[in-house]
Amino acid sequence: MRKMLILAGLASLGLFSLATPAAAQQRYVPPSRPTLSPYLNYFRGDTGVLDSYNTFIRPRQILDQTLAQQQAGLRNLQAQVGLIRSDMNSAGGLVRPAGVSPTGRGATYMNYSHYYPGMGGRRR
Repeated sequence: MRKMLILAGLASLGLFSLATPAAAQQRYVPPSRPTLSPYLNYFRGDTGVLDSYNTFIRPRQILDQTLAQQQAGLRNLQAQVGLIRSDMNSAGGLVRPAGVSPTGRGATYMNYSHYYPGMGGRRR
């Protein structure tokens, strides 16, 4: 009897180790569009001089369109940067990094030796 319990326990452990996650345990993906309609703002009572559409709905539509255009532009720029990076990587050792600072101008402090050629860089 004891052997049967041990075998049953080992068999159940083997089955649990082979189990895969259920479909309900997959990662949560939020909905692609809003769950509530923006047109529910028609029924808001806190409008000013304009009607509900021109106060709440149309500005939100303009904002969404602007954000979509900016997101598309950002994706385009990221793709261009990716192409440039791949070109730089494929060039290998042919392209040397520039020897200038990130701002494009070298910086020094109190370097006036070119005004006094006789000094020769001596300090007092």
